[in-house]
Amino acid sequence: MTRRIIAPLLALPLAVSLAFAAAEAEEPAPWMHTGPMPDAVYTGVTQATVRLRAEMSGDAEVIGYFPKDATVKILSYEPAWLEVAREASEGWIKGYIPRQTVDSVKPVKEGAMPYGSLPSVYTATASRDTMLRDAPSEGAEAIFAISKGARLAIISIEEGWAKLLYWRQYGYVYADVMKDLTPVYDVESAQAGDVISAFVSFFATDSSELTQNRVTNIAQACEYISILMNPEDRFSFNGVAGPYQSGRGYKKAMSYYKGLPALSTGGGCCQVSSTLYNALLCIPDGMEVIYRRAHGPAGAVYLPHGTDAASGSEQLDLVFRNACPFPVRIDAQSHDGVLYIAMVKEQAVQ
Repeated sequence: MTRRIIAPLLALPLAVSLAFAAAEAEEPAPWMHTGPMPDAVYTGVTQATVRLRAEMSGDAEVIGYFPKDATVKILSYEPAWLEVAREASEGWIKGYIPRQTVDSVKPVKEGAMPYGSLPSVYTATASRDTMLRDAPSEGAEAIFAISKGARLAIISIEEGWAKLLYWRQYGYVYADVMKDLTPVYDVESAQAGDVISAFVSFFATDSSELTQNRVTNIAQACEYISILMNPEDRFSFNGVAGPYQSGRGYKKAMSYYKGLPALSTGGGCCQVSSTLYNALLCIPDGMEVIYRRAHGPAGAVYLPHGTDAASGSEQLDLVFRNACPFPVRIDAQSHDGVLYIAMVKEQAVQ
């Protein structure tokens, strides 16, 4: 009689464990979803077979694949990753793919901003030398040395840290290092002298001859394009910054051609045209981009994939029109590896 009672009692923990295991096995993975799949904000086409990952990391679990030339539904974007959705046998999957694996991206949702646009909310000046870090923490890795006097375009300020775009990632700097902190205004509410868009990119400044030549070219192009545009004025980057000749102050430096490094007079000017293009993306109702070409499938590494604008030839140019009902001044400047471009509202001449 005792054995008959004890045996079922001994079996009970095992049965409970199996029941919990079965329940866990039936629980859907966090990337699996039921119900309607959200509408895509953008669509793009894969350039090769792409692994779909559970998180924004090359080490994250692979949860699916996209074949080459597949149409991808894009929900949002980060500097190096795209958040995407795809149908599954039961419901739908949300995951992440590297941004550079997708091309031919276009907006499909009404009211979507131009793909890749990353509006800044403030402009500021570095009040002293400081370090840009890869995370909002004093112990985070330093990724760039910002010099006193550098002009910056700030995406947001979070818990005392100013957030910026650095190449294909975010960078962070102490907000208390900033002076002249000024909001970026929308086109409708801006007054004369207000910044309506601003963007920064970063470049190397080591002592090698080719690098220093590139630094010179970037500064020279900034000087040329810092002009006033009246309403309806049309701007061609090559027409304003070019021709790229030694007689105009340009030197031989490295540039990109079809996504590969190449030596050319005026090398580095493409970074100026690309930074300008990103400033334009943030005010689609104020600046109409008429013509723009990328550096090739890989893009330019100093900006997120899909946001570069090559210049230097008849086929490679950035052309746009001032669609604002007021004059806009281009404020372009470089300072120790920081390239800053802002669009500033100016008073119409009566």
